[in-house]
Amino acid sequence: MGPGRDVTDLLREFRCDVAVVDCMLLGAFAAVQRAGIRHVSLVHTFYGYMRREFGAGSLNAIATLNGLPPRRLWDRADRVLVTALPSLEPLSPLPPNTRVVGPVVPPAVPARSPGRVLVSLSSLHYPGQVATLQSVVDAVADLPLPVVVTTGNSVRPDEIRAPGNVDVRGYVPHAELMPAASLVIGHGGHGTTMQALAHDLPLVILPAFDRSDQPLVGSVLQRAGAAAVVPRQAGTAVIRAAVDRLLAPGPHRTAAARLGAEIRTTPGAAAAASEVESLL
Repeated sequence: MGPGRDVTDLLREFRCDVAVVDCMLLGAFAAVQRAGIRHVSLVHTFYGYMRREFGAGSLNAIATLNGLPPRRLWDRADRVLVTALPSLEPLSPLPPNTRVVGPVVPPAVPARSPGRVLVSLSSLHYPGQVATLQSVVDAVADLPLPVVVTTGNSVRPDEIRAPGNVDVRGYVPHAELMPAASLVIGHGGHGTTMQALAHDLPLVILPAFDRSDQPLVGSVLQRAGAAAVVPRQAGTAVIRAAVDRLLAPGPHRTAAARLGAEIRTTPGAAAAASEVESLL
């Protein structure tokens, strides 16, 4: 497969001591293992999701038929580094080579409240995304708070009909917006979700893809008390009820603040770097 051939070619030209490989690049794993290079699997979501979705079922069967069994490749890595919050990782027990190092997010501080509502439903386009965004915008149309919608490159801002309290933008770094937010309405992407929690922000989560990690991220956060999960096909009344509940004071804010404090004191990037360095 393409990444495997590329890595094999690179290793002929440049000898390395340790390789760090994205957990989904199975061909690259096979290449570094054939070359005898010490290597790390970098998991950028919950490992429980990866082992369930890619390490079993139809995706596993397809990969295995191509000579790339995911679990076997991951289990042969010298380290598997999971950039999730240890208290939220659903996989237990962990394989012996696995370390949950913590999320990798920009530096964060607790958000000022009351503040704006931030809406972000993935930077990747998917069918029905405009309709879902429009339902969310309609649901928050008369909120007494400003609302900022970021669409990335997946939806043009002019595709959304926005009332006066809603500002629809393209790409804006969330680190610029979250410190002055009270709530995030998202799709359950692991990175955006962890960044919101790092600012002590509860979330309303509308998962976009059933086979992605988003439903699991939503359910884990909902069980932890820091989020409400709403189907993306839900009507405006259902979305608005969840928004009103999570904007109000309550145990969800305590839960989000507890997780936020844990993220801010869990040095994900530094811990991952130390694990890589230990293999040299």
